[in-house]
Amino acid sequence: MIISRVYNNNVVEAKDLARTVILQGKGIGFGKKAGDFISARTASKIFELADRKHYRMIREILEEVPEDYWDLCIRIQDYTEDTLQVKLNSSFYLSLLDHIYIAVKRVRKGIELSSIMTTEIELYYEDIYRVAKHIVSMMEEHFSLHFDDSEVYFISVHLLESVMHLNYSEVSSKVKEIVQMIEKMVQEEFPSINKESLDYSRFLIHTKRFANLVVTGKISDTQDTKLDDLYLPLKQSYGKQYLLVDRIISEVSKQYNFPVGTNEKFYLFIHIIKISQ
Repeated sequence: MIISRVYNNNVVEAKDLARTVILQGKGIGFGKKAGDFISARTASKIFELADRKHYRMIREILEEVPEDYWDLCIRIQDYTEDTLQVKLNSSFYLSLLDHIYIAVKRVRKGIELSSIMTTEIELYYEDIYRVAKHIVSMMEEHFSLHFDDSEVYFISVHLLESVMHLNYSEVSSKVKEIVQMIEKMVQEEFPSINKESLDYSRFLIHTKRFANLVVTGKISDTQDTKLDDLYLPLKQSYGKQYLLVDRIISEVSKQYNFPVGTNEKFYLFIHIIKISQ
């Protein structure tokens, strides 16, 4: 294969006649430049760039996420595969990479959230919960940070989707209905949103999980007082987005007769702020 771009010492993009891939491996890009030959066999991980949207998403993640996050995620994936005796695909790795990057930024800004559904996961998926807890401890050691219990939940969701193939976007037709309803409301309020952006992809991922929790009746109605101090300045700066989130939550609560707590409302608010700017 021929290298088309070197991202860092451990990540390069390469092409042959049939495909374009991202190759990841310790030192794989050291001393390399575009145009050099490289064997795919030297890579620890190979990420297929299946289509333009997938390619664009990976490129954005590569350009945004620092190199040491990649190394940590490789260790996490190896640990998960060894412990659960499974083979995880590149989608797990990339979604986890993106999630950890956002989670670290959140904690460094002092934003902590209360536990969401962690007890249920521990009860029904003990092995997944145990692995998720260890992954969080790996994150804490790597970044010298403390993550609250909700991080175990989020890591567990990634594992459930990848290991047990619990696709949260396909639980029922109601999930699709909720996602489409939220997308329509957002599009009507902000018609110039870029649907091809990485932020919009993150918004959709969150919306699908949110919809699944509503449909299955597992969404938290927790009113986290820690978020109250964050709401006021955001509400003042992004009043239009705040009112939209209020309308969305009101519509979801009315149609599905289920209370939505501060945590879920806050996450939806943050995602809508990002995609609407």
